[in-house]
Amino acid sequence: SDVCSSDLIVVFAYSSEGNYLCFDYRDAKVIVPHVVLMLRHNLDEDGRMVILEMAENFDEFLKILYSDPSLDIH
Repeated sequence: SDVCSSDLIVVFAYSSEGNYLCFDYRDAKVIVPHVVLMLRHNLDEDGRMVILEMAENFDEFLKILYSDPSLDIH
């Protein structure tokens, strides 16, 4: 299925390599979504994109970006 059609993972940006930066609402216990990176060219054994957690929330994600200017998310 199309990643953009999911109600639980919401794309908010694309990396230079075409990977998806997303808000992850899959954990029903969490009010504020985690930030994840969906790797477009890396599939798991079920053929789904590999999902890497980047931060517990958007504020933490921004701190990571500003604390490490060499970070290249792709």
